[in-house]
Amino acid sequence: MKSLLFIDPHFCKRSPSLKSTLREFPECFDDFDEVEVWAIESDYEHPKLKIDYVYCPFKTWHLVSLWYWVAIHLRYFWRFKVLRLKRPAVVQATNYYCYAADLVYFHFSFLGYSRVIREHRDIFRLSFARRLVFITHYVQEWILFHIASPKWWWVVSRRLMEESRALADPDSNFRVLPNAYDGQRFCLSVRENHRADMRRKLGFEDHEVVMIFVSLGDLERKGFCLAAQAVHQLHQQGLPFRLLFVGGPTEQAMDMSGYLAPYGMTDLAFLRCVGRVPDIEKYMAAADALLFPSYCEAFALVEIEAAAMGLRLYLTPHYGSEMILREPANGRLVPWDPQGIARVLAEELESGRLQEPAHEMGEALSREQFLAELRLRYQEILSANDANAVD
Repeated sequence: MKSLLFIDPHFCKRSPSLKSTLREFPECFDDFDEVEVWAIESDYEHPKLKIDYVYCPFKTWHLVSLWYWVAIHLRYFWRFKVLRLKRPAVVQATNYYCYAADLVYFHFSFLGYSRVIREHRDIFRLSFARRLVFITHYVQEWILFHIASPKWWWVVSRRLMEESRALADPDSNFRVLPNAYDGQRFCLSVRENHRADMRRKLGFEDHEVVMIFVSLGDLERKGFCLAAQAVHQLHQQGLPFRLLFVGGPTEQAMDMSGYLAPYGMTDLAFLRCVGRVPDIEKYMAAADALLFPSYCEAFALVEIEAAAMGLRLYLTPHYGSEMILREPANGRLVPWDPQGIARVLAEELESGRLQEPAHEMGEALSREQFLAELRLRYQEILSANDANAVD
């Protein structure tokens, strides 16, 4: 019997790391007869699926993550080392949640993020509590690379994979498996159908160039202030730029006046804020381009979805940008500098490229391509296991 033990705290639709995989449920697990999931929460039921819940008394993200990490390693040791229960054919974990996993699906690098923080010390001023949280994640990931030795790694972007492979066991097998986009929701026809109505609803004039920035949180890391300063500068120069910010912690639009005042931005006429929305594709339809000057990502899904909508991309050279950006066909790289970003956008406006829909997806995968690639990767691991069993 081919069995899979799947280790992730949030086996649910809203999980960013599992969104692409679980969107294809249950077909994503067709290569297994039985799937056991160790999770804190789950949205799914299926005859072949067994959810073995991990109790967690916390709600705060970093405490949930730390508790789960400890609980998983204690459970694994008890069941497979002490009780000597039969171990599943494949043990899969997200990031560092299980050092005994055969397969790690790697979605974000705290080692890479630490380098970014050192390079941009003037931007990142971590409080004692945030510094403690960060150090915890850093140590957890350091152990994954330097002490644990997963045989298989799936990594969401090519550059992150190359840097990870340099740190990991030389005998490990690395593959790129990026997140997928939903071609029914994110496509040119959806943009055409909703563009005029959404621009009118959001208060944008026909001649205005709308840059969209999307993030549910962690605005410092994702470069919101860079985007705001750049568009504010262009707006002050009389150029027809507006910034549409969609996201934040709740459905209520964030009040950004206190956040932006220290940067000298008191006139926020250039900015339109919207809270979390279930239909982000409609808001993307109102925009001309995605401005996402993040300091550290892995391969941001918003970049893939924006490209599928035909938006031009203006991205900093963070992990994953190499997977989607094809200059100048679908956008340009921008620096981690508001003046530099503003200069690039002004050049693009003058050239007329900002108003032209883009038709380039780089190495992004559709849902169908992702499912085929996912199953191929599982089959690769199972075949290798069978070959080792024969040897």
